[in-house]
Amino acid sequence: YAEYQGQTQHWGYMANLTFSRFYYSQQSNRNEKYAFQPALQVTYTPLDALHFRYHAAFKNNTPSISSLNDVEQVIDRMQVRRGNPALKPFRSIIQDFNVVYSGKIWSIDALVNYRHEIHPIMESILYEEGILIRTYENQKSFQQLSAEVTFKIKPYRDYITLSITPAVNRYISTGNHYRHTYTMPEVRFNLDANYKNWLLNLATIAPPNRSVYGEQLMKGDMMHMLMVGYKRHAWAIMAGVYNPFVK
Repeated sequence: YAEYQGQTQHWGYMANLTFSRFYYSQQSNRNEKYAFQPALQVTYTPLDALHFRYHAAFKNNTPSISSLNDVEQVIDRMQVRRGNPALKPFRSIIQDFNVVYSGKIWSIDALVNYRHEIHPIMESILYEEGILIRTYENQKSFQQLSAEVTFKIKPYRDYITLSITPAVNRYISTGNHYRHTYTMPEVRFNLDANYKNWLLNLATIAPPNRSVYGEQLMKGDMMHMLMVGYKRHAWAIMAGVYNPFVK
């Protein structure tokens, strides 16, 4: 891993390069890959209150050992999971652009993120002799586009901070024999309060988080969190509970 950083007036920049080696061996199956993974980040701060940041990274993703195993595992009487030793590493490109403006009592933080995976390893479901075979293959592509804006306000100096973040996530999974799309809007809310040595935090997200990857829809639960704490100069302690206001 090598990294270079620099700064000129209002501009800042960082570039790095990672070299990785992946090796796998099981009986007659072997897999060995070498990869370079570069990344770049550029920042621009024309004013103390205004900040721009662009980040891009190229990642090399290797198959998991479990998915490479040439074995079958019975899930139930209708389903079998099968490994695939022919899986190949794949590349992903990650880009994000961030703009932040900070005032005395309010701030806005906007973020756009784009992820593109080329020939990713995603699930395929086959039908053989009355049994569903769940296996993994290098599919065509996976894309995720996310955008969010966080509005933050401090109505009473630093004692109370309120923030709300509307966001939207767009998923596009293009397989060898399918194409799935899904759009997920969400809203996050956060309250931080402190008085003398006491702390309070309330965070929530709605609706329950979801995401799509290949033929899998991952679904979370509705969740919010309430925490209280006490701090001193050298230490702090907090305790919390999940979902105290719902059954």
